[in-house]
Amino acid sequence: MNLLAVVGAMLWLASAAGASADPRSTYTEHRYATCPEGKSPEPGIVEVRRCSGPGGLAVTWMGDADSAVITFGRSPLTESVDLAEFYEPTNRIEWRGASAADPAPVSAIVRYRVGRSVGALKETRLVVYRIEPSGRSCVMAVLREPGANQRARDVVDAKAATFRCGSRRIIE
Repeated sequence: MNLLAVVGAMLWLASAAGASADPRSTYTEHRYATCPEGKSPEPGIVEVRRCSGPGGLAVTWMGDADSAVITFGRSPLTESVDLAEFYEPTNRIEWRGASAADPAPVSAIVRYRVGRSVGALKETRLVVYRIEPSGRSCVMAVLREPGANQRARDVVDAKAATFRCGSRRIIE
């Protein structure tokens, strides 16, 4: 094999390795009503459903008559999402992975419908959750339209590796 062929092969392998290190997204759809029930902090008032995400990661839906919220992992940070007076998550979750080489998600991006009354959830917000390797999760960012989808991915790609739960979240 000549030197030019060896150098070309090395460059191709390096570019292929670089491409596999790019962040990526996968998606899941959840029908929360069909997930197993979890222990409620207020039985008869608050319903809790536990679904499974990538790699068995816990996806916990908790709702009452007015609003619903999602948390992730073994030990989510106890916090309010502070979206509006009334809000509910949609069924689709975008999981942002560290890379194709390491598909464990570092974040989850969830669209919430929000509004001033239960019957009028006319706006949306994207909530970006940080999922730490320890299993703890928290809200990392809350983003408004327009352009929230790409901004959410950009926030994850730029900040998830250094963002620590309990620190100040990004609100736009």
